[in-house]
Amino acid sequence: MATASTHKSHIPTPSLDSPAFVSTRRHQILRPLLFPESQSTDLSCFYEEKKDLPIPCLLCEMEFIDSDPSIISESSTSKTKKEKDSARQRFLYHMLTKHNIVIHGTENITSFKCYAKYWKERLLSLPHERLSDIFPVIQTNPETRNDLPERYFLFNDSVPEDKDLREFLRMKRLEALLELQHFERTDNNFKRLCLFCHETFTGNRSVLLEHLFESHSFRIGKPDNIVMIDKFLDSLQEKLENLQCLYCERMFRDYGTLRDHMRKKYHKKINPKNKAYDKFYMINYLEEGKSWEDISKETDQLQEDNEEETEEEDSENWSDWAELMSSSITCLFCSHTSSSLDDINRHMTDRHDFNLEEVTRERDYYSRVKIINYIRRQVYNGICIHCCSRYEDVIDHMNDCNHFRLPDDRNVWDQSQYFFPTYENDQLLCVIEDETTVS
Repeated sequence: MATASTHKSHIPTPSLDSPAFVSTRRHQILRPLLFPESQSTDLSCFYEEKKDLPIPCLLCEMEFIDSDPSIISESSTSKTKKEKDSARQRFLYHMLTKHNIVIHGTENITSFKCYAKYWKERLLSLPHERLSDIFPVIQTNPETRNDLPERYFLFNDSVPEDKDLREFLRMKRLEALLELQHFERTDNNFKRLCLFCHETFTGNRSVLLEHLFESHSFRIGKPDNIVMIDKFLDSLQEKLENLQCLYCERMFRDYGTLRDHMRKKYHKKINPKNKAYDKFYMINYLEEGKSWEDISKETDQLQEDNEEETEEEDSENWSDWAELMSSSITCLFCSHTSSSLDDINRHMTDRHDFNLEEVTRERDYYSRVKIINYIRRQVYNGICIHCCSRYEDVIDHMNDCNHFRLPDDRNVWDQSQYFFPTYENDQLLCVIEDETTVS
């Protein structure tokens, strides 16, 4: 329902005025995309819509919030009715009819409430008649000669600021999900009952997933590709408690009949056409436009192709290919390259007094990735990796001041933004290994 409330919603607002949010298109990479450090941000808002938080109108005091499902009449529970009654649809209708604003591609906007709140604050100081300074104008043809044409303002990614905002929100969602996935993979305080038997599993979530596959031939995917595992399992558990088959989604009269059906029909798998599962697979966030089902088909096809290859393949071709792939390993501080990680490490130790092997010893894989990406980013931006000051020749500075070492404060480099590589083809990230076991 729409209300004229002036209540401030707790939705983080991305700031495009911050130097940290600048698209450096003349360079090969983007600077880190961050919210202002002074804001306390609940990252879950970037991958889950908070139903209790309203969507603010961009130009007036109206707010739109999803209705409480308990007060929706039974006659209005159809999918079409629910979609029409959603806060987003009522917001879009209001913007169109009251303010002549059309927001294009809303289905592809990550964290829509953050998007709306950003533009609301951005437009506070901009009169309505000056919207054309930023946004394209669509002018309708008058129905009669006496009518004046109506003007509509189009919010879409042809506007550089709007495009940057959409990309920023998408990257923040990916960053938040990577952080959540890292927690789920390393957390050992998990406890849950199996979906199909009475065995309880504690410790790491991967133990339960392995049990589901090995003992019940039920596989939802590799742990590396799954995120929000607890919610995923909750959704599957709810279906089973409602006596619904996970694959064909038929309803049954009792659990015994359901169990026999899933076993005999080989339905111990999830329905690949159910789009509600898409949000639980990282691939849907990494590659726009591809679903986990598409990737699964590609993987199956790749496995079939590999099986069809003969074992008489020329070994020299493979060794040449491996050498080609590894030859692009580049020093963290200069343009020196080598085909061997050991050679690169010796070079960095001798030339730069930086021993990567020692620095990353006894650190887990994620920490190693962050360290490499942190150093790459700092060097690219001309910032010392130790004192974090900017210099015209940062390598000379680090050499003169013996600053080829990580900062004393671990929090400087141990940030989720450094999950993302500075260079897409950084082969150093491909050859590092995790030599530690998380307990």
